[in-house]
Amino acid sequence: MADQSPSSLDLEKAGRGRYRLSGELVFGTAEQALTLSQSLDFATTVELDLSGVKRVDSAGLAVMVEWWRRCQAAGGQLKLGEIPEQLKALIRISQLDSVFGDLGG
Repeated sequence: MADQSPSSLDLEKAGRGRYRLSGELVFGTAEQALTLSQSLDFATTVELDLSGVKRVDSAGLAVMVEWWRRCQAAGGQLKLGEIPEQLKALIRISQLDSVFGDLGG
């Protein structure tokens, strides 16, 4: 089996309630994503800029659903911005359009 460089993921604060997610939101980073999200205040509106997400898979979508669930449970709201086409496709084929709202285009 060939060595593969590990996937990386970063979550940085971009303002009050605004965050920028970058890197790969995949099986290999799902646990890291959940750990990074401990700094989010799910009781408020959490706006995620996803323009820096280079790759996403079903595990990444599961992380997004978990973040949405945590917001709902805490009385907050999750808003996604600059959603990559790959994630839009996963949301649509998983019939989660109603969870994440208008995906644009």
